[in-house]
Amino acid sequence: MTAETASTPTKPTADSVFMSLNGFDEIAIAAHFGSRIEQLRPRQLEDGTTVGEAFTFMRALVFIDRRRQGHRDADAHTFAMELTMDQLTNGYFEESPKAPVGKARARKR
Repeated sequence: MTAETASTPTKPTADSVFMSLNGFDEIAIAAHFGSRIEQLRPRQLEDGTTVGEAFTFMRALVFIDRRRQGHRDADAHTFAMELTMDQLTNGYFEESPKAPVGKARARKR
């Protein structure tokens, strides 16, 4: 391990933060964002309608990441809400790895 690697913190992916949510995280999100995480998560309904609030969902994940770094809930919420759209969409989270070519995810039926 080099000194550069040791001093460079790794950024989480939005997927990794979402998949690691626990019940206490869900309660904190509801308390600070006024909605449960499943109401914020963008998803497509059977009729093709997209529901959810993508940017608020991402801010909620930033909030959880900051809480896990030891910040108080109020400070983590303020941090998440003060991010610009550019910071939120192009810098806070590491991009999730794409599925290798020819290895598309299997769809549930």
